[in-house]
Amino acid sequence: MDSHNHDNQNNHENHDEHEHDHHDHHAMMVKDFRRRFFVSLVLMVPILILSPMIQEFMGVDFRFSGDSYILFGLSTILFFYGGKPFLTGVLDELKDKTPAMMMLITLAITVAYVYSSLTVFFLPGGEFFWELATLIVVMLLGHWIEMKSVMGASNALNELVKLMPEEAHQINENGDTEDVMVKELKEGDAFLVKPGEKVPIDGQIYEGNSAIDESMVTGESVPVEKGKGDEVVGGSINREGVLKCKVSHIGDETFLSQVIISCPHALGLAMPLVTAVSTGIGAKNGLLVRNRAAFEGARNINAIIFDKTGTLTKGEFGVTDLAGKTISDKELLSIAYSVELNSEHPIAKGITNEGEAQEVEKLDVENYQNLPGKGLEARVDGKNIKVVSPGYMRDEGVSFDEEAYEKLAQEGKTVSTYRKMVQNLAWATGYNLLAIPLAAGVLYNQGILISPAVGAVLMSLSTVIVAANARLLKLE
Repeated sequence: MDSHNHDNQNNHENHDEHEHDHHDHHAMMVKDFRRRFFVSLVLMVPILILSPMIQEFMGVDFRFSGDSYILFGLSTILFFYGGKPFLTGVLDELKDKTPAMMMLITLAITVAYVYSSLTVFFLPGGEFFWELATLIVVMLLGHWIEMKSVMGASNALNELVKLMPEEAHQINENGDTEDVMVKELKEGDAFLVKPGEKVPIDGQIYEGNSAIDESMVTGESVPVEKGKGDEVVGGSINREGVLKCKVSHIGDETFLSQVIISCPHALGLAMPLVTAVSTGIGAKNGLLVRNRAAFEGARNINAIIFDKTGTLTKGEFGVTDLAGKTISDKELLSIAYSVELNSEHPIAKGITNEGEAQEVEKLDVENYQNLPGKGLEARVDGKNIKVVSPGYMRDEGVSFDEEAYEKLAQEGKTVSTYRKMVQNLAWATGYNLLAIPLAAGVLYNQGILISPAVGAVLMSLSTVIVAANARLLKLE
């Protein structure tokens, strides 16, 4: 093995090790929150039983000498052990100058703990250890659910990476090809991609033209025409012509490796959960969200501008209009249908599906020829027929009704439906919009006030609701 291949193998192994460590980090976080939740849940039971306020509410009396000190001891353990993620999380928020959910939780549990402790030793009044215990337990449950969702999203991305080809057709110095493992390729190596194959690694085309289906890695369902000098993304599918490319990125620098689903900063529980679950679902369906913060902020968007029509498609092509000039629409469809039966192109599938739906006549086709990146050519019933793109017709000087074409092109028949996402956002923000102002005392003069602790609990409940709603999203 030469030094280049040795370095490349080391890079690949380092990448695998990095991915493994990243996955282990998430797994450790899930286990940590789960452990803290169950320990805190066990501690909460005696705290509730010993709490005078809970006893009074239940109409029982279990008081005995020194019970307040036991209550204080159990609550102290719960405060520092169960509350540790929130106490450390608030430091990060303050460091980033973005006080949010962690600040609210920490403020609530700290005030409850300090005040209640003072009532045990110095101050007269009732303690709130029960509120401290229930708040920590509910918050730990919410974070545990969130971490599990993040793990699910990360696993979805890992499954997507596994779909990448393991072998590539490397072109050696003599121009011959040999199959090698993708991990053995290094930058600058030449490789061949045949029609119907997946592009094994990121590269740049130096010879050939084709239509590339990049839906698996970009979510764009419309094949992209590629030629000399264009970049191809590992994992995309070569639909038509033969491509010769040179490796442009390897290891951690490839497109898929640059997409890392990360554990979100705790700016709240519900919103990160929505994006985590949605990101996971998107990854399973070939749509990768590279910037989750931008994805989360999308709820504030008033208008969306797409770079071209057809971006929001069903993921499959169909015939929306027919414009026969010298022949009838059905005759036109019959000719196109007969020619396209020989092609595997996604657009061809849309035409043939329409032809079958209208039960048009299948004509005899001879001298079929594929024009990579341009269309098809054949002889149908003794006539030369070309099924080509508008660009090809312009290049060849063939006139057509461009005004009618542009009108149809602007009517992109469209549908990553946002109903479920809107529902999740509504659940996620509804409690927050209600709880925070009430906790701040907006309606204090009207006799309506809730403590910061209750406000935090309401917000954590939204996480549970969003999690349940997200499961429905997966089912749908």
